[in-house]
Amino acid sequence: MSATIIDGVQLAKAYRESIKDRVAAVRARGGNVRLDALIVDSGDNAAKVYADNQARTCELLGIQYKLHHLDK
Repeated sequence: MSATIIDGVQLAKAYRESIKDRVAAVRARGGNVRLDALIVDSGDNAAKVYADNQARTCELLGIQYKLHHLDK
């Protein structure tokens, strides 16, 4: 049985381009694409970093991003 080498960087790039095209198509039809996320303020910096990465990715893909904060 032979193994197949997967180029994760190229795969992720192709996937992002596909999403970006789909978002553009929705917007061209007058639609809106938005991700709402929820973060509970618990002092955990990892959650903040994760939310920041979500926001950055959404911006690159043309997706609106809204982060909602809840108190502990």
